[in-house]
Amino acid sequence: MKKKQYDLNFKKMVVAKGKEIGNMTAVARQHELDPKMVLRWARESQRPRSTG
Repeated sequence: MKKKQYDLNFKKMVVAKGKEIGNMTAVARQHELDPKMVLRWARESQRPRSTG
């Protein structure tokens, strides 16, 4: 099975919505996504970016 890749803007929107309502799992279910994946996106969005 091929992995589905999600657009960065979609990821940001889902994470922002989850933070807004305070429940990442509920937002993940609304979008038929794995809650663990959405939680990972939220963690990754909080990491500082390296300037390389």
